Amino acid sequence: MQSGHVRLTLQTTGNGSMRGIAFRAAESPLGAFLLGARGGQIHLAGKLKPGWRGGAPELQIEDAAPL
Repeated sequence: MQSGHVRLTLQTTGNGSMRGIAFRAAESPLGAFLLGARGGQIHLAGKLKPGWRGGAPELQIEDAAPL
């Protein structure tokens, strides 16, 4: 059963950053890939959503692949 979320801080090639989340992905191939790619560069696909309780927008991650 997939229940845990994977939360990320995404960094751009410049100085920018934003938050990302992959819902119910902790025990899935997507979650394993995201956690294993820490500090590396990857492609992400998802949707920009308003942040929790009106916070900064975050990327709701739906898929990822090596760069």
